[in-house]
Formats: sequence, C-alpha cells, structure tokens
Amino acid sequence: MKFVKLADARAAIEQLLDEVERGETIIITRGVLPRRKAGAPQEQWRTAMQDLRDLKKGAGLASIEDLLQWREEQRKAARGQRTAPARWI
Repeated sequence: MKFVKLADARAAIEQLLDEVERGETIIITRGVLPRRKAGAPQEQWRTAMQDLRDLKKGAGLASIEDLLQWREEQRKAARGQRTAPARWI
C-alpha cells in the first residue's frame, strides 16, 4: 500500500496507474500523509493492514433489509437516550 499526496499524484499519474495495474494499492490524500506510530515494527503494521483487508473481504454486502433494520435500531436507541430538558422551579 502506498500513500501519495494529490499534487504528487497529478504529476505522476501515468506511473501510478501502471503500479495500480500491477496490483499495488495506492491511496491519494489531500495534504498531509498518514503516519505510523514511531517504533511500530513494519511487519506488524503490514500484518494489521492485511488483517483489515481480510476482514473486509469476509464482510460481504448488506441487504437493503439489513440497512433499514440497523437504521431503525439506531433511531430507537437515539430516542431512548434523549432526556427532557431540565426545568427550573
């Protein structure tokens, strides 16, 4: 995986497209590039990223029924958390 600033991507778009065609993952960012924690081992970071990719692959697509049900559950939860405004006596 490779992070590239937008300005740099515009300057090297042909090269980046070649890399993508070869299977490289390229993320184009606006401005500041993301940083890893200082001292985090490179291999540990790569393993974590691969785990996330594998998790995403197994997630599958949600049906419209699932999405509507989740939305309704969130609405019910939000209504339950609301409290009446305090009243001064």
